[in-house]
Amino acid sequence: MNLTKALLAFIVIAAVPATGCSSALEAEEASAPRGGAQQPDQSGDASIPAGEGQEPTGVAPVASGAANGTDKNPTRGHAWAVPVVEGDVVTIPVAVAASEDHVHFTVPGNDGDASFIGWLRDGTFNARATACPCCGTEAVEWGGTSLVCRACREVFDLETGAASDSCAYPEGTLPATVAAGVITMSLSNLVEAHERTSAGEDTLFEPEPEPEEEEPEVPACCRR
Repeated sequence: MNLTKALLAFIVIAAVPATGCSSALEAEEASAPRGGAQQPDQSGDASIPAGEGQEPTGVAPVASGAANGTDKNPTRGHAWAVPVVEGDVVTIPVAVAASEDHVHFTVPGNDGDASFIGWLRDGTFNARATACPCCGTEAVEWGGTSLVCRACREVFDLETGAASDSCAYPEGTLPATVAAGVITMSLSNLVEAHERTSAGEDTLFEPEPEPEEEEPEVPACCRR
């Protein structure tokens, strides 16, 4: 009887380490990847690679109306033209300029854009800079029968450019031709007119220097 109890105690004690090793080994095998497969990296962000499944960014949208000369963001009651500039030649479609009683357009200047308000009268195109000749602010707006500066509140006659104050638009007109459905102007004329209007000059363009009179040549016999 005592021998039997001793044998049972020995068997139980011998079985304990074997069971622990088996459990540890099974746990290690369960945690190890099978078949050499690698576990996915959970530390990073699973994002779509650049250039796949994503729309390109940083590309400016094309103006929807640029093809027909109209601005992409027109304002009710105002026509906005997109001039075509080729060298010194600036063109605007007559249809755009005639779509309202006036048209806004902008051309590249020496120090930024140069903006204008133009209107058609009896087949003639007239334009004035939106720079105020009184305060120099780019704030002149259409007033129907006049031009109005929203900064200094000065009102200018649409045809003469005169104002109630002593200042006025520079004397002169911007040359423009209306033919074959387009209005054609000179870029250099537009830029100069805008700069001189903003500076409050008296004339729209720099006066041409008067030619110097040549003194009659004195014959050699009469020279002293």
